[in-house]
Amino acid sequence: MVNIKFSVKGTFLMSRIKKMYVIIIAAVVLIAIIGIGIWQFRVTHPTHYRFNDKFVIVSTKEQIIDRYGDFDYFYSVESLTEAVAEGVYQVRERNDSFFFYRLEQFYVIDFDENGRAISVRIEEGEYW
Repeated sequence: MVNIKFSVKGTFLMSRIKKMYVIIIAAVVLIAIIGIGIWQFRVTHPTHYRFNDKFVIVSTKEQIIDRYGDFDYFYSVESLTEAVAEGVYQVRERNDSFFFYRLEQFYVIDFDENGRAISVRIEEGEYW
């Protein structure tokens, strides 16, 4: 005959260890989900956090205006280069204070002759 002894103290300790494992696993999974979310956001918004570059580059001027509002500046350029128009959003105001001097920052979208965005970039300073 086999003698089996159960200890209340041992059972309590095991359940406590199991709870700690569950909490640790849940925390690791939560950190992984948050990390993947941040990574995904950085992949789709590499130029500026307000604009999804993957959406912008394949879109037309009208689709971009529908999603982000009217351009702050829009220029049509007659040239032999690939870009024939530029839409510009101002993403940062100029700050002239003594300690926190910053230039203006602009999100520039280049369009081809068919009205599709072909590239995006950030420019600092006066945009003219």
